[in-house]
Amino acid sequence: FPSEKVLAAGLVDVKNYYVETAEEVAARVRAALRYVAPERLVVVPDCGLSQTARWASRAKLRAMVAGTELVRRELTGGAASAGTESEGAETGEPEARESQSAGTPAAAQPSAIQR
Repeated sequence: FPSEKVLAAGLVDVKNYYVETAEEVAARVRAALRYVAPERLVVVPDCGLSQTARWASRAKLRAMVAGTELVRRELTGGAASAGTESEGAETGEPEARESQSAGTPAAAQPSAIQR
């Protein structure tokens, strides 16, 4: 992979309702890392989520973030990256749920895998 490029790899399938596990996403991240350096890899869904039910979109994004975090911890020796944990997303408060559904959760925004 060209060293001056960044790869946005669609590692979560939005066209079905099967919700990937964090470990499945982590395996896909590890596979992508065979071809691109961690700082050049951005983990994203394979397409937009507008046609996917909200419950499935949220579950898929959670799995995507959790799987990415598993690999990030492996690469950093167990230290999680700052700002990647989802804050307030699971509070159960209607305001938190609605504000998150209005946009992409902060934890699911694309970010490079850092060593």
